[in-house]
Amino acid sequence: MSRQATKTRSETSVKLIAAGDIANLFGIAVLGAISWILPEQRWLGFCRAVGRFNLPMMTSDTEATLDAIGAALGERDIGATPAAIAEQAAAEELLGTLQLLRDYRPGGWRSETRVEGAEHIDTALAQGHGAILWVGQFVHGKLGAKVALHRAGYAVSHLSHLRHGFSPTRFGRHVLNAVRRAVEDRYLGERVLLSDQGAGPALAVLKRRLAENCVVSITVGAQAARPVTAPFLAGEIDVAPGAPMLAHETCAALLPVFPLREASGLITAAVGPPIVIDESTDRASAVAKAVHDYATQLESVVSGNPGQWLGWFDL
Repeated sequence: MSRQATKTRSETSVKLIAAGDIANLFGIAVLGAISWILPEQRWLGFCRAVGRFNLPMMTSDTEATLDAIGAALGERDIGATPAAIAEQAAAEELLGTLQLLRDYRPGGWRSETRVEGAEHIDTALAQGHGAILWVGQFVHGKLGAKVALHRAGYAVSHLSHLRHGFSPTRFGRHVLNAVRRAVEDRYLGERVLLSDQGAGPALAVLKRRLAENCVVSITVGAQAARPVTAPFLAGEIDVAPGAPMLAHETCAALLPVFPLREASGLITAAVGPPIVIDESTDRASAVAKAVHDYATQLESVVSGNPGQWLGWFDL
């Protein structure tokens, strides 16, 4: 079968459009108007007031999501109930969307950002093997971290998929998600797109960038053919192993990044020290250890900022 035929079959296997796409289209228009008109200092109050209405757009089964959050917490008290965590995340997601849409207005979105731990990136680049930013699945990893890194002078090659954005349908990928990509791309050196046919071509680009001693970024997620499982809170978390596998193969530094909005509104991309990749052991063992170490760090950050982590919806 030809490559074109394979591509056609793969694309047609993706749903053309869904009811949620219409809701998203309407929501983008309404939120776009609000982001342009409403003063930014009033955004958070607005998002908290209507956040609960955004929750159904983030999960197809709210009760199942709340049960998963409750199971993950177990007996731990992090100051919020599962329902409060889910509603906070939904409100924070709305806030991130307002920031995105405001960037279309002349003058753009001008919130303060900073990169904490930039010395870890600089040290990695001084070693000559490039740096892999493993960006946590937090709301402000979508735009805020990209803006912060761009302002700090880093031209990042970011791994992404056409599903990234508002919808996985064909209409969503090419119309709705393009609304997000167009803004994010202003703050990237390049976007490296994964295809439905496999990750090989995109990973080849990332390997070339690391060989050129560049900075690449990969968002932590659960979607993978063979995710790695690690202890997390009272349960477990699945993590796609692509970033540590790439680090093991290229000798690039693997740097965890935790993007958070502080109470002042400042968006901080906190870059941690390199996660150790044991190149003397086999890849599977090295990757499993890296995922375990990352999950340990993530647990602490999520416990302090549960309403900003989107991983709850993948549990």
